[in-house]
Amino acid sequence: MLRIKHPDGTAETFTYNTLGQVLSHTNGKGQTTRLQRTSRGLPSSRQDAKGEWIRYSYDKALRLTVLVNIVDQDLFRLIIVLPATSTW
Repeated sequence: MLRIKHPDGTAETFTYNTLGQVLSHTNGKGQTTRLQRTSRGLPSSRQDAKGEWIRYSYDKALRLTVLVNIVDQDLFRLIIVLPATSTW
């Protein structure tokens, strides 16, 4: 799906990679969120419309192990390290 048109006249648009995975989403207000992906298709980073980033790291079993959230322009970082044995 490349575009969704809503009854209120707004529209959402999407872009995809060759594997059909979402690379960007623009909402009805024109705000775009972008994803970068690893060679295996997992999200490696996400940038929202405000320019804030989340970075993702994985272990060899492709389990999410680290989230780094750059919250503001002063590069304040929130780092969450997940134990390899954690389940959600």
